Amino acid sequence: IPVVAICHNLETLAASQVQAEAAPGLFLKELDILSRCRLVITISQEETWLLNNLRIPCFYFPYYPQDPVLGRLLAVRQKRQESRGSHSRGMLMLTNLKNPQSLQGATQLIIAWRKQRLSRTWGPLLVAGFQSEKAFPADLFDHDVRLLGTLENDRLDELMSQVAACLCY
Repeated sequence: IPVVAICHNLETLAASQVQAEAAPGLFLKELDILSRCRLVITISQEETWLLNNLRIPCFYFPYYPQDPVLGRLLAVRQKRQESRGSHSRGMLMLTNLKNPQSLQGATQLIIAWRKQRLSRTWGPLLVAGFQSEKAFPADLFDHDVRLLGTLENDRLDELMSQVAACLCY
């Protein structure tokens, strides 16, 4: 019977999912299971690349927002087009910090932003996301990197229409 696997993430590549000493063996087992499938569908371009290069037939399925979210994003795009050229300086980083890898990556970005003084080029890094106000040590933030925390949709949409760019972690 042909089997198609929908692989949200390769679990053994996530440091917090498995113990380090078990990861190599589990990774090979995970690849073996996926190699038995007629097709693997992922939501990660990197994992699609990896699996295809390992000769595991794989298809990347990008995120398509549902109608209510799509409507909000299209409204933000319209506001950005109407105010073209008048965007404030600043970069908005969006992340859900319940995911350990997202928290680690966001922290590394904040440190690099401050160390490389990217606010001089881009303006401040504005950090927003679900439970972000609970996730970071206070000393990560200053006038170059500002913690906004969990935002209501209206405030988030307003910010997305005003900043130079958004980083969606």
